[in-house]
Parts: sequence; C-alpha cells; structure tokens
Amino acid sequence: MTIHVYTICWNEEGMLPHFLRHYTSFCDQVFVYDNFSTDRSPSICLSHANVTLRQYDSGGQIRDDLYLSVKNNVWKRSRGKADWVIVCDIDEFLYAPDLRKLLEQLNQSEETLVRCKGFNMVSTHYPTEQEVIFETIREGVRSTSFDKVLLFRPDEIDEINFGPGAHSCNPIGSINYSDLDFKLLHYKYLSLDYNLQRYRLMASRLSDYNKKFHFGIHYGYSSRKIKREFNEIWAKRSSVL
Repeated sequence: MTIHVYTICWNEEGMLPHFLRHYTSFCDQVFVYDNFSTDRSPSICLSHANVTLRQYDSGGQIRDDLYLSVKNNVWKRSRGKADWVIVCDIDEFLYAPDLRKLLEQLNQSEETLVRCKGFNMVSTHYPTEQEVIFETIREGVRSTSFDKVLLFRPDEIDEINFGPGAHSCNPIGSINYSDLDFKLLHYKYLSLDYNLQRYRLMASRLSDYNKKFHFGIHYGYSSRKIKREFNEIWAKRSSVL
C-alpha cells in the first residue's frame, strides 16, 4: 500500500514539524505546495528525504480560487503510483487509534473515499516542536462542519471537486464511501494568543477575490469575537483521544 499526501503551506514553521512527523510515519511521500513562506517552512520541508517542496504564487494574498485549483488537481500526479492520496491542510491530522491497521483494512475493501469525522482540538498552549501533539493536546469539540473527504483512491476518482475550504466535495468517478471510523483532528485553537496573532496575520493577506465571495472572513473578526469563539470551544471541550 502506497500513500501520498498533498498539502498547502504558508508560514507554518510551528505546525510543520508535527504534521511531517505524523504523516511521514505512515505515508510514502508528502508534497508541500508552499505559497512563498517567509519563515523556516521551506527549510523544514527540505530537511525530510520523503518530502517534496513545490511552490505556487498567489501574489502574497490568500486566494481561495488558487487554493482550490491546487487541491483539486495536484493529487492527479499520484495516479498509477499511489493506492491512496490524502489532501489536507497542515493543521489537519488523519487519526485512528491503530491507523496503519485501519488503512490496511480499507485498502482490502472496494471503498474509494473516506469522509472523516471532524474535531476542533483546543489547548491553552501552543505545542513545542519536541512535544508529540497527540499526547499533549487530546481534548476538543466534535464539529460536523469539519467532516471532510481527505482520503481517496486517485485511480478511481476522476475529479474530487472540492468546494470552498475543501469542506465539501462533489466527486466524479467510482464513488463508494467507507464507514470506517477515521477522525480528522483540526489543530487550530492552540492558545488564544496564537489565534489572535494568526487571524490578524491572515486578515492582512485576504485578497479582493476572497473579500468579494466572503471566503476567510472569519480572519477579520474583532478581538472580542475571536476570544469569545475560543472560550466557547474551550468550555465545550471533552476528551477526543
């Protein structure tokens, strides 16, 4: 069984070590499409033998049309090479207690896509590079809006047709969804300070395209609203892992 991962990156030096540690532990190749990061993200990628760094240019802006173009097409490079592809963001972690065993079970089936159960993970601190993220941040909130199809067979799917944020898709091809229990852990709420800083930074990069179609408008929330959102998730948290 061969698995390839495709992701998009911009200034993710904090999360990249966790992401790469996780996915290189069970995947054969990780392809990172970097949007000209200005931090250590490129060098972190280049330090891994089975990580391929590629770039795409959005003119220094968040452009959901380009983001979707990348996500809807780059995985096609794995046809005839990989049994499965994972298309996700750097703060999204495919998880199961015995992940490799579940993947092997999936590979022996006729199923072609997996819709993973979404959880917004939450913590009062940002994990250090040395921490194992699954061991230190184990609480979160179930979020059906983050149920995503991020694992599928590239040889069986003609088009995945992700919608905005890849929260939805309209696949074309041999469609047979799995009912196996894969979780999608969304490590976004990693301290209030981190959220405030990240939202402000991302808001400054929103393109006219995104503003026109209201994509990523949550980055422009007021500090009060960001704090309220974080506190609500923190109050609802329960054990996920």
